[in-house]
Amino acid sequence: MGNDIIKTYSNPLDVWAAAPFVLLHDSVYYLYRTYNPAPNLGIPVFTSKDLVNWEKHTCLAFTKTRGTWSQHHF
Repeated sequence: MGNDIIKTYSNPLDVWAAAPFVLLHDSVYYLYRTYNPAPNLGIPVFTSKDLVNWEKHTCLAFTKTRGTWSQHHF
């Protein structure tokens, strides 16, 4: 006893990401994710140099009428 042990992991990020994909290129992490609710009709892109602080960028690709939950919407 007496040792404080973290029993659960929590992610402090304020980035909601369904089906995330992270790519490291030239010391920058790129996070791509699917997103269902309109009006974000595309694949949102975030970048980070430390995996903690993220910057949101414009969407990578756009759909015609729906959110980007699957390839069927392109």
